[in-house]
Amino acid sequence: MDLLWWNHISELINARDDLRKQIGEKNRELAQSQDAEFKKTVNAEKAPLEAKLANIQKQLKELNYLSEEKPNIFDATQMAALRASRSPDSDPAMYETWKKGAEKLIKESRGSRIVWK
Repeated sequence: MDLLWWNHISELINARDDLRKQIGEKNRELAQSQDAEFKKTVNAEKAPLEAKLANIQKQLKELNYLSEEKPNIFDATQMAALRASRSPDSDPAMYETWKKGAEKLIKESRGSRIVWK
């Protein structure tokens, strides 16, 4: 279950980094253009990207993962340090609460449902 937790955080960070890159490209397009209509289109394309980025940032904050560094789930030393740093006092032991719910969901669905929504 712990690997599922950290893998989800890793996926969120990948998505966050990808969105940041896309937003940066949109910002460069805006800076290089003088056409008002083009800027309006680019801003319309950028708005949902920023909303997705804000949602991912919110999820990472809820998971109490504030680091910019992506966890390497294959590095046992890093995983041990991250487990130790996971606060048992945060949002009544969020990991333990999630773990119990996830185990129940996996058993009930026989592994056919996604743990993260």
